[in-house]
Amino acid sequence: MISPRLCQKPYANKDLPQLLDFIAQQSSSESRVKWIVSSRNWPEIEEQLEIATTKMKVSLELNAGSVAAAVHAFILYKVDQLEERKKYDSTTKAKVKEYLRSNSQDTFLWVALVCQALARPEVKKWHTEEILRTFPSGLDALYARMRENISVSKDSDLCKRILTVVAIVHRPISLQELASLVELPDTDCDNLEILEAIIGLCGSFLTIRERTIYFVHQSAKDFLLGNASDKAGNQASQETFKWIFPSGKEGVNYTIFSRSLDAMSATLRRDEDQFEANESSKSSLLRRTKLTNKRELNTARRIKMSLATPFRYSS
Repeated sequence: MISPRLCQKPYANKDLPQLLDFIAQQSSSESRVKWIVSSRNWPEIEEQLEIATTKMKVSLELNAGSVAAAVHAFILYKVDQLEERKKYDSTTKAKVKEYLRSNSQDTFLWVALVCQALARPEVKKWHTEEILRTFPSGLDALYARMRENISVSKDSDLCKRILTVVAIVHRPISLQELASLVELPDTDCDNLEILEAIIGLCGSFLTIRERTIYFVHQSAKDFLLGNASDKAGNQASQETFKWIFPSGKEGVNYTIFSRSLDAMSATLRRDEDQFEANESSKSSLLRRTKLTNKRELNTARRIKMSLATPFRYSS
């Protein structure tokens, strides 16, 4: 079995300790289940998995050569896909391959995001090299570039509203929930294709799986929240945080709370039939209670009168 990637901060997921404890216990038992756990190099995770008696630890930092080889193979695969779709000639293909190899910093996600951008229908073959060189080396630098592109677009404010909500909620939200929590253009908010197109405006920060919105990677969320892991990209990350949260997170939390109440008020209705039935039941119960109390009172009076009457003995 393969666990989900443990890429969220340990203190941000209350269920994570239970999951890690379960994996460690299963690994220490005679179970034939094998676990492959992929996570960031956080001490909290290592400490909980340390109790497993049967385990093998593989550190990517100590196997940089293997990672580089895997990323290189991924680059070859993605470039072959681009060649088939965009009809690259040998020169263009070689330039794309070399640029990806030289600037990826052995990061799968960086390669995937750049190739995704090059594969867009509006990117013509003769524009490939020019567009390719707009992508900086390194993941945080790429995120900063994506944010700059959003900030100068016509839909900048809309993208900011979406990114703020998706970044601050405690779980991934669906497209329908997004329509309730974010002020969207005057359009059919029940149209999933339109909602997916709106998400596509947010650069490559977000992705959709089964009509639910996710960050493309935990590092993308960290970057927007001003917590970039790369020290060189920390300044750009802090600037991005100020860009999407100019008044801090509190205002966004209030907006989410307020719009949630509005959505519930517009959706929830009192069941009048059930309400009338309940009222009728209560009235009937009150009548029965009054009647019972009246009977008990009359019985008590009769008992009192009988006790007050003197007994007569006949001789």
